[in-house]
Amino acid sequence: MLILVLFSPLLISYCFAEEVKLSETRETKLSKSEIYSRTKMFIADTWNSANTVIQNDDFEGGDILVKSIQKMGVNTGMGTKSRYTYKFTTSFKFKDNKYRIEIYDIVCTEANQTGFGAEVNVPLIQPFFGDEPIAKTIFMGKGLNKKRAVKMMQDLIFNLKGIEDSYVADMNKVDDF
Repeated sequence: MLILVLFSPLLISYCFAEEVKLSETRETKLSKSEIYSRTKMFIADTWNSANTVIQNDDFEGGDILVKSIQKMGVNTGMGTKSRYTYKFTTSFKFKDNKYRIEIYDIVCTEANQTGFGAEVNVPLIQPFFGDEPIAKTIFMGKGLNKKRAVKMMQDLIFNLKGIEDSYVADMNKVDDF
């Protein structure tokens, strides 16, 4: 019973946590092999180390899976900076004349604040939409206030949406050879 009482706040926050997921499906005149080739080029252009981020590369099944990291830094004033590391998965699915990009499993895995020669851990800020963080963003005066947390989350989602938009733009490019 004591275990249930101790873990109930975690269970409640997990149950009410919203999943931040981006997805775009488009039709195209490109063949499966053309989409595959453009997708591989997009990954090579977008990620510094394409070979290490690709977790699955299945031409026959029409799927490429990429695991990567997005680091966010926010100046918190008076010489301090909060840094957050987000891991996420990007799935590229394709077949003749159709492709989809999905960005999901976005999770904050590390958070710290640096300044005045010290580094301290701060609360992880899990992804959310809107103006209300899922959990507290400050502990003992360290971390981001609500306003800065909302702004950082808007920036994170904007960056991830930028990956999606760039991919769609690459698929729509007309080759001029």
